[in-house]
Amino acid sequence: MWASPEGIGPVWQLTAVDTATRYAIGALVAGDKSARDTAGFVDHVAQRLDGIGVELGGVLTDIHSECCADRACGVRPAA
Repeated sequence: MWASPEGIGPVWQLTAVDTATRYAIGALVAGDKSARDTAGFVDHVAQRLDGIGVELGGVLTDIHSECCADRACGVRPAA
C-alpha cells in the first residue's frame, strides 16, 4: 500500500519499468485493488511501449493477490 489518505481509503501504486529503454510508467488505484486493475495497467503499459516502438515481451511480478488472484491479467509465475 502506498498511502491511506483520509476519506478515500488506501491508495495503491502500480509501477512498470522497461530496463532496456529505462522508460517508467506508474498508476494509482484508489480503494480496493483487483486483478482487473492490474490487467488494465499491463494493457496500458503495452500500449505506451508500442508507442515508442518497443514490444512488451514479459512481465515480472511478485504475484500478490491484487495481481493475479483470478489470472485476469494473464501473468504467470516464473518456472
